[in-house]
Amino acid sequence: MSTPVKSEEQSFDLTPLLTPIAIFLSAILISATLFFSLRGVTLGTSTTTAAAGSTSSAAAKETVAVTELDYQGGPVIGDANSNLVMVEYTDFQCPFCKRNYDQTYPSIKKDYIDTKKIAYVSKNFPLDFHPSAQKSAEASECALEQGKYWEMHDKMFGVSTSDGATLLVANLKQYARDLGLDGAKFDSCLDSSKYAPDIKASIANGQTVGVSGTPGFFVGTKTGTNKVKGFLIPGAYPYASFDTILKDIAASGVDVAAKNFENSIN
Repeated sequence: MSTPVKSEEQSFDLTPLLTPIAIFLSAILISATLFFSLRGVTLGTSTTTAAAGSTSSAAAKETVAVTELDYQGGPVIGDANSNLVMVEYTDFQCPFCKRNYDQTYPSIKKDYIDTKKIAYVSKNFPLDFHPSAQKSAEASECALEQGKYWEMHDKMFGVSTSDGATLLVANLKQYARDLGLDGAKFDSCLDSSKYAPDIKASIANGQTVGVSGTPGFFVGTKTGTNKVKGFLIPGAYPYASFDTILKDIAASGVDVAAKNFENSIN
């Protein structure tokens, strides 16, 4: 009869391996951190190279160019003959344009438009990644055809949402009727896309002075019919900024105002 062999338990001392393992893991972590840092990514944070409020000694200074714009007869509110001109390039679905309309435009209207201190011009600049922007831009032109551009402008911005759901064609046709436009005439105008070439021309017009996003504002002084010497303010600034710039233009001229604005953003 064979005697069972008793197996012996073997124990291993892992202590000598802990240091190399720790070094190996640390190396992986450091490498990953360097990789993402070099790519401009901070773990757990969404950032951009030119984040608002950030400063960098290596960043190039922004320049504000003074040039002349022919705004080609865009609809005007305020005093069309005023020497002070502000041209709005806008997208009715753009959330920043909506913010400007809600937070800044009311004060500009009260202090400058209603008091006839300015010629405030609106130009369409629909962005192609906003699905409702093009037809809402065309709707504004169809409303202009019936003398109610600004009523449609205010209506669309009043209901605008970033997904464009309130600016579908059926909605636009209803808004026209709510504003007392000839519904059949408006529908025919919108369905035909008759103003699509004008919208394209409006975009090209803005691009000549550097507009690449919305909202954009070209401010300056009139030099002739539909012509203004000025500079671009890109983005939705607070009312106080526009008020300072417009007063600067009126008091010191376009060139000085442009240089002061340039200094304020650098």
